[in-house]
Amino acid sequence: MAASHEFLVTLLTDKFEVSRPDIRPDATLAELGLDSLDAAELQLTLQEEWSAHDLKGEITDKTTVQQAEAVARAWRAGRDVSTAEDAL
Repeated sequence: MAASHEFLVTLLTDKFEVSRPDIRPDATLAELGLDSLDAAELQLTLQEEWSAHDLKGEITDKTTVQQAEAVARAWRAGRDVSTAEDAL
């Protein structure tokens, strides 16, 4: 779990220039300044990190940090999720 969380936080801070103190579990990606294209890029990066191209799941700008982390954990474990909410 820690690896997924730290990777996500690092992505948000380094690639999307989100301030670390703003990254709260209940914050949506939109609240952190990411739009739908950024969310798609985040999803693609997470899928590439864990070779999850064949796994189902979606991260949108309405996805919270907690939900995105849950999706990342599911992909890391090799599981499909149909939506971010299903990953919780």
